[in-house]
Amino acid sequence: MTRVGVVADLEHYRRHLTPIVDGLAVAGVEVFDGPGDITLVAGRADARRVNGPVILVEHGAGQRYMTEHGQLIDAYGEPAPEHNVVMYLSPRSETVGTMAEVLPNARIVVAGAPVLGTLGAVGAGDRVVFATHWASGLASRIPEAGTSWPWSVRHVQALTARYGTRVTVHAHPRHVARVRNDVARRRIHVDVEADWRSVLTQAQILVVDNSSIIWEAQAVGVPVVLIDHPLWRSDPGHDLRWGPEGRRLPLVRPGDNLTEIVDRELVSPTAPVNVYGPGDPVEALGLAVAAIVDLL
Repeated sequence: MTRVGVVADLEHYRRHLTPIVDGLAVAGVEVFDGPGDITLVAGRADARRVNGPVILVEHGAGQRYMTEHGQLIDAYGEPAPEHNVVMYLSPRSETVGTMAEVLPNARIVVAGAPVLGTLGAVGAGDRVVFATHWASGLASRIPEAGTSWPWSVRHVQALTARYGTRVTVHAHPRHVARVRNDVARRRIHVDVEADWRSVLTQAQILVVDNSSIIWEAQAVGVPVVLIDHPLWRSDPGHDLRWGPEGRRLPLVRPGDNLTEIVDRELVSPTAPVNVYGPGDPVEALGLAVAAIVDLL
């Protein structure tokens, strides 16, 4: 019998794998920690750590960025192909062509986002959540792949002045220590919470620069307000956050009044935008598990 392993040192990678691991157990497939005959991972960096065939699960919504040469690339921005990836579970059909370029040996399955089924009860919270992404390796050549922080600390100050103790700050796991330190150094009295699931269950609204949590919040009905950094371009050609989906959400540009827009969304929120296909987490999990079982 094929021994299925899982490699995920980072918690935000592991949370995308957990529902699939649990679903495989129900289907009679045991999964253990560490590399196996075939290994589940949720990032291309982890795929490179494994000697042997890999099943790559997308750990976000598949944000793509337009290069200076007019090519849409995945968020890793690494053109070297991952030859050991034999299956890629994609959250949406738009990523298929892009990922086929860097995963030449992979069977690509559009399975949506099984992780949505793990987010718990949402809707009773009163928290105004500010969240910021980290600056990925692409940021040196694609500004929008960077972070709004620390420029956007002014937004945290504006939110706390307006909403007081209702404000929670959340940061990408690779970025949370920096954000927590900066908030403390500026003596801003606000909770900085690293666990996204905990934050989401308490959220009434999310204010965020760029992250796949935009679309997770939207999928469970939490309103989202986007913020721009002064160096970010208004129409850089990227998709998703900068594509037609993102343009349907309220956007705060530098100089706009953030709290006025948040107040409006709290009273009359913009209709949610679903980017996952399929959007139903039960159906998504079923597709993911069935595809893996068939591969095995």
